[in-house]
Amino acid sequence: MTSSSTLDEDLGDAKDESCSDKCKKALKTLLGILYATLTGVLFATATTAVNIAESHGIPTFQILFLAYVSLFIFAVLLCAFHRENVFKAGSKTVAVLLSTGFFRWLALLLSYFAYMYVAFGDVTAIVRGITPVLTPLLAFCFLHEQWTMVEVSLTALNIIGVVAVAGPFNMFVESTPIEVGNLTDSAVDNKTETPINTNAAIGYSLTVGCGISFSLSYILARSLGDGGTVYCRLFYDSLTGTVLSLVPLLVVTTHPVWSMAPALAATIALYCVVDAVALFALYRSFQLEFAATVSMLLNIEVVATYIYQATIFREAPNPFKLAGASIIMLSSVLIAIIKWRRKQKQEGERKTLLQDYTSLTDNETLLNNNPGR
Repeated sequence: MTSSSTLDEDLGDAKDESCSDKCKKALKTLLGILYATLTGVLFATATTAVNIAESHGIPTFQILFLAYVSLFIFAVLLCAFHRENVFKAGSKTVAVLLSTGFFRWLALLLSYFAYMYVAFGDVTAIVRGITPVLTPLLAFCFLHEQWTMVEVSLTALNIIGVVAVAGPFNMFVESTPIEVGNLTDSAVDNKTETPINTNAAIGYSLTVGCGISFSLSYILARSLGDGGTVYCRLFYDSLTGTVLSLVPLLVVTTHPVWSMAPALAATIALYCVVDAVALFALYRSFQLEFAATVSMLLNIEVVATYIYQATIFREAPNPFKLAGASIIMLSSVLIAIIKWRRKQKQEGERKTLLQDYTSLTDNETLLNNNPGR
C-alpha cells in the first residue's frame, strides 16, 4: 500500500514537472520568435543609419570600425557585470566564435558596399531571400536539421521573389546614368555616375556574397547550441570585427571623417547602439530557436527597410520589387510555421515516449516489489 501511495505521488510530481516543462518550452519558443523579430526591425534601423552616413561621405571602414568598437565596449561591460570569464571557453568554441565574427563582418562589409550601387531596400530583400535558401540547406547538411519537399518548394518560391526584386532582366541593359542615394532634394550625392547595368551587376554580386556570408555565420552560431553565452559570443564577435575593421581603416581609408555635424554624429551613434542591441537579440534568438526559423523571422527587416527607404530617402520601390518582397515574406513565413509545427510535434512525440518509458519502468518496479503477483 505504501509503495502504491509513493508511486502515485511520484506520478503526480512527474505530471506537474511535465506541465512546467511544457510551459517553459513554449515560453522559450515565444522568446526566440520575439528576439528574432526585434532583431529584424533593429537591423533595418541600423541599415538606414548606415545609408545616411555613407550619403554624407563617411568611409565604409570607418563606419564599421566605430560600430565594432562600440560593440566591443558594450560586450566588455556586459561580461564584467555578469562576471563572465570569456577566456574560459574551450579552443573549439573560440574558433567557432571567431569564424562567426569573421563571416558576419564580411557580410556587413559587402552589404555596405552594395548600398553604393543599388537601393538598400533591394539589398535587404535579396539577402533575406538568400539566407532562408542557404541556411536550411546548410543546416540540413551539417546540423542534420530536417528539410522536407514542401520546404524545398517554398524555397523555390522564395528564389522567384528574389529574382523579382533584383530584376536581372534589366541588369545587363544599357540605360542612362542616374544619381544614387540622394538623401534630400538639396543634398546631392557625389557618387560615381555609371550606367545602371554596371551598378546593378556590381551591387547584386556584392549582395549575393553578403547573403552567403550571413548564412554561414547563422549556421556557425547555431552549431554551438546553448554553448557559449550571449556575452561570450558578443565579446569574440566584436573583437574580431574591431581588428578586421581597424587594419583597412588605417591602410585603405585615406580621408576618415572625425569632425562632423551633430546630427550626423547622432546618426552614427544611433547606428552603433542599435547594431549592438540587435546582435545581442540575434544571438539570444539562436539559443532559443532553430537557425532556419530565425532566418525566416528576420525577413521583417525587408518591410521595415522599404518603409525607411520610402519615407526617409523618398525612393519608393516599384511594383515588381514590392511583389518580389511579398513573395519572399510569404514563403518565409510559411516555412517558419512549418518548422514551428514540426518542433511542437517532435516535442509531443518525445514526451509520449518518455511517458511510455516511465510507465514501463514503474510496472517493472511493481513486479519486482511484488514477485508473488
